[in-house]
Amino acid sequence: MRQLNQAGVKWVSHVSETLTEAKTLVQEGSQTWQHSEDGPVHWFSRHLELPQGRERWVVICTLASLQRAQQAVQRQVDKAKAKWEQACWHLGNRRFACEADARVAAERELKEKPAWLDSHSNLVAHPQYAGKGCPGKDARPISHRWQVVATMSVNQERVEQEAFRKACWIVGTNVLEPTVLPDQHLIATYKGQGSPERRFRFLKDPLFLASSVTVSKPERIMALSFIMVLCEARSTA
Repeated sequence: MRQLNQAGVKWVSHVSETLTEAKTLVQEGSQTWQHSEDGPVHWFSRHLELPQGRERWVVICTLASLQRAQQAVQRQVDKAKAKWEQACWHLGNRRFACEADARVAAERELKEKPAWLDSHSNLVAHPQYAGKGCPGKDARPISHRWQVVATMSVNQERVEQEAFRKACWIVGTNVLEPTVLPDQHLIATYKGQGSPERRFRFLKDPLFLASSVTVSKPERIMALSFIMVLCEARSTA
């Protein structure tokens, strides 16, 4: 990106969600989301100072991406809830010598749970008596064994936040002025990459034998590319 910026090349690119800046931007969100006239596309834009230069990022959420994210997150929630309910069951089958040990065990076992699962735990004291059999009416326990009774519930608000976060994606560009490249045109430009990608897939097809042709002169490369485009257009007509 730095090389393209220095060369004055204008570019549009998807921004990886793994970048710290991307995670922060999506997490912070915006109070000024814009939406398309028909409603399914929402977005907001920010200018960022990055090591490779200044860029304009547009955070996008579509109705389709939100629906996919909701389905994916719900599957994740169902699977995780069952897993952690089983962990609670195993924890409840253990007994601890003191209340402090029980609390430490509950905190240790449940600390890795997802943020959208809420845990509810209570400590139950089980009295221990001397001798065997049923204790007498006036018998006093000589000690207690402690049990952790834990349950899990889904925090639906956090689930919706997670689904919305996963539904968002970012497109970046070094065209900083929205008057030159409006946000909607930027989104449409990025979405339009599907057409050339399909053509590249056609050119890479082994049946096309493009790799067996070697040309070096620019005019021959242009002529070969033109023939390939005609062949591709003919094959998809």
